[in-house]
Amino acid sequence: MALARKHQIDLTVTQYYHCISRCVRQAFLCGKSKQTGKNYEHRRAWAVSRLKVLAEIFSINICAYAIMSNHYHLVLHVDVEAAKNWSTTEVISRWKRLFKYAPEVEILHIDAQHKLVEQWRRQLTDISWFMRCLNEYLARRANIEEGCKGRFWEGRYKSQALLDESALLTCMSYVDLNPVRAGLCNSLEESDFTSIQQRLRNYEKDKHLSKPKLMHLLPFDEKSYFELVHWTGTIVREDKKGFIPLSIKKTLNMYGINDKQWIQSLQHFDRSYSWLIGRVDEIKERCIILKRKWIQGVSASNKYFLNHAA
Repeated sequence: MALARKHQIDLTVTQYYHCISRCVRQAFLCGKSKQTGKNYEHRRAWAVSRLKVLAEIFSINICAYAIMSNHYHLVLHVDVEAAKNWSTTEVISRWKRLFKYAPEVEILHIDAQHKLVEQWRRQLTDISWFMRCLNEYLARRANIEEGCKGRFWEGRYKSQALLDESALLTCMSYVDLNPVRAGLCNSLEESDFTSIQQRLRNYEKDKHLSKPKLMHLLPFDEKSYFELVHWTGTIVREDKKGFIPLSIKKTLNMYGINDKQWIQSLQHFDRSYSWLIGRVDEIKERCIILKRKWIQGVSASNKYFLNHAA
């Protein structure tokens, strides 16, 4: 039985979510189509450019992204507290960057004005609105380019709640390593249109800061994350088990991840979970609240995550 989106995305439970959108009918978002031979590689830049614009407008931070040939992955963090501190003027300004024909708030009665501004404030922390503004933009541009009409995306986007640090670290690693796992590149530096490539490029500029621009949103150290993803990418690319360095083992165990199952957890990530990812106790607690007797992912969580972070 499908679960309503309002239960899948509940910011009182977690502010971190993994979102995926896929193209319909084997359409190609980016890359070269095997069916038609057309190359849509330039569309990757559309997606990244739009993400940057939306991240500036919404109170939603992009922790990780990977733009693939017929789908994309995002790991998003909703900053509710930041939106609460916006002034009325700032909310209106942000909303009008999205919709230039928005109602003129100034001419409304004070009560109606307040109600509308608060509605916009909520929508600027809403992942569904964020995804709508991204997908509609890409679909329109793609359809105009191809001279056609109709559905471009395979229905609504899929979302997965990342309930704890174990889930967040695993999901970000999975997203950042997508092109490497797919055999599209040999290294993180060559992994075009991904957050890890951008983060590595920015690292030298940001490393002197006490808190790097993005990683202060995350509960783990940037250097440790780079080391983990780089080592994992090497093992995945060469398709071998490999000896786990002590520093990698410490990082994984620190965040409640079973180091012996780390590589397997990434290789089977896309088919191991439904809409909840985290340690077993976190998933079961959420299921009790939603009165769900079973959900896909409990056995995977029991295998890949430790019961409690070290």
